[in-house]
Amino acid sequence: MLCNKKLIPNNRYLFHVETCHDKYQFQANFLDILNITLRLTKYTDLKKLGSHVSGIYTIPTSWIVKIEDLPDIVQKNDICPTDVVLTIHD
Repeated sequence: MLCNKKLIPNNRYLFHVETCHDKYQFQANFLDILNITLRLTKYTDLKKLGSHVSGIYTIPTSWIVKIEDLPDIVQKNDICPTDVVLTIHD
């Protein structure tokens, strides 16, 4: 459980990050949490217009301030679910 969200391995999420120097979002598939490190795959950098990073991406869990899955995104936005699937799917 992270940010009050039960993460399911291999599911895709939108992660909101805050560090002392930056705020950003990225999409990735959840792998697991080891100690205080979040491990992810199929990372998509939203700053670089959707470029995919292969391999395993790691980030401190303390940097994650919010996690959204598909139902969260559909519920908060008045958009067609197909549009969300095209956005969040890798």
